[in-house]
Amino acid sequence: AKANCLARRVAGRGWYFQFAREPIFVTTFAPCYDETHPRYQFQQHPESCFILFQPEESFLRHDLPNDKPRSQTNWEHPVDVRDRIRANFRRHGREYRIPETTSYPPAEFIVAPLDALKDPPVQFWLER
Repeated sequence: AKANCLARRVAGRGWYFQFAREPIFVTTFAPCYDETHPRYQFQQHPESCFILFQPEESFLRHDLPNDKPRSQTNWEHPVDVRDRIRANFRRHGREYRIPETTSYPPAEFIVAPLDALKDPPVQFWLER
C-alpha cells in the first residue's frame, strides 16, 4: 500500500517523515549556512546540499534520553548525551533552536532558517 506522508498536515505536531511506513528523522545541510550555523558544512562540497535521513529507531537503539524543553538543559554540567550535544554546539558558537515544549511540529526543524535562533521556521512544504 502506498503512503504519502506529505499528503497529511505537515505543520502539525503529530506529523513525521516516513519511508516505507518507517518514521525518519530528516535534517539538511547547505552552503548557505555560515561557520556559526549548526548546519554549516565546513566547506565540504560547497556546490552541494546534503539531506540526512536517519531512522527514528536508531535513536532508540542508542538509548538517547527523551527530548526535553530548552529550559531543562543543563548547560554548565551536562547530565546526559542530549545535554552534552546541546552544550557542545553552544560552546562552539553553533547553538540551535530548542523549543520550550516537547510537543512541536518536527517539520519546522528539517530546513533551518539562516539565523537558527531568531528567524521563523522555513515552511518548505508550502507552495510558493
